This record gives sequence, C-alpha cells and structure tokens, in this order.
Amino acid sequence: MKEKILLLSCLLIGLNLYSQNLKGKVTYKITNKISFNKDTIKDKKIKDIFSKLLSNSKDDNISFELFFNNKKSHFNYVDKMELDNSTINILLIDAQNRGSVFSDYDSKTTLTLFPSEEILIRDSFSKFNWRITQETKNIGGYICYKAVGEKNIYRKINNYHKKVNLTAWFSPELSAPVGPAGYGGLPGLILELTEEGYVKFYATKISLKNNKKMKSVPRKKILERIDYEKYTREVYLKNQ
Repeated sequence: MKEKILLLSCLLIGLNLYSQNLKGKVTYKITNKISFNKDTIKDKKIKDIFSKLLSNSKDDNISFELFFNNKKSHFNYVDKMELDNSTINILLIDAQNRGSVFSDYDSKTTLTLFPSEEILIRDSFSKFNWRITQETKNIGGYICYKAVGEKNIYRKINNYHKKVNLTAWFSPELSAPVGPAGYGGLPGLILELTEEGYVKFYATKISLKNNKKMKSVPRKKILERIDYEKYTREVYLKNQ
C-alpha cells in the first residue's frame, strides 16, 4: 500500500512539472560492473584472457549525453576515444554499440539506431516491469527515488536468453520519463542506472539551460523489436 501511495505521489509531482517548459542535457559516465565466475572456467589461459580484458576496460573517457524536453529525448555516446591496438576495451566497445536512442513520451516508445544498421528498432517503456521503493538519495541536488526492474535479453539468432536485474534512481523533479541507454517509463528522469553484472550509468552534469537543438529521428525503416530479431536470424541463416 505504501508503495502505491509513493508511486501516486511521484506521478502527481511529475504531472505538475510536466506542463512546464522543461528542457536540458544530462551527461553520463559509466562504471565497470562486468563480472564472470572464474570457477566455471577451467582453462587457465582463457581465464587469464578474461581477467586481462576486464582489467584493460577503462571507463575514464567514456561518456554519453541525453538531451530532453517535455515531449522527447535523444541519447547518444559522445566521446571519440579510439581503441588502442594493443588492448581491447570491452566498455568502449559496448558504449559504441549501444546506438543512438530517440524517445517519445506520448507513445511511450523508443527508437534505437545501431551504428551498423540502417533501420530503427522500436521498443516500449513498459518492458522493464519497474517497482518503485521508498528509498531516496540526493543526486546532483535532486531527490531521487529507487526503482528496481528487469531487462530480458533475447536473441532469436541463437536462442540466447538472460534476465538482467536493474536498479534505477529517478527524480520526479525532472519530469522527463526517460534515462540513459533507452531506459524509461518512470515518473521522472533516471540519473543513475545499474545493469547488474554489466555497467552503471551515473549523471555527472545536469543542465536545464541547454539551447542546443535536439537531433531529429532519422528517416529510416522502423521495425518492432520482435521483427528485428526475426530479421537478424534470417540474415544470419542466409550467410551460413
């Protein structure tokens, strides 16, 4: 019951602020949360390779920007850090492959354009099954509420399926229902997001005085996520 009252309060705060001319930019950094169970790898050489890959994955120069207003947002990797030929930075590869994400609050959907694709992939805000808790903390001067959810990763191409637990900290004071990397659906802007076993996004700068024009959604073919998975499998089988 308390969680329902908390959720209603957050929604009311968000609705009250939603009518304001809200716009701004958030800069995010990431922290390495990638982990693997060394005990499951018996080959010492492979185990050493994994350990070296993770130790080489620095996050100092990897950042993202989220531009938002009352109706939409755009999230993108911004640093042009090049890979060192002598090392492999898993975090940098992941950052570059997350794509450019365009969110629309009215339709409660996101469109993702991956670097290697010529199509936009549509997802829904509702897929994360958020549950808002009573925990709060201050991030960048804003009171944030903790929400927990999950992300189901499914790749039809090889029948890979995994559930990733999520922890988000969002602020109802910033009524944009979005966050980093296409996450959204909460009654406030997500300023911190942890993908368990992968990475944590955290806001390092929040500006409500941004005058930069937001990038428009490119004119590309749009596929629903389920159709995209079907498409990639067909391409994969065709090239076998």
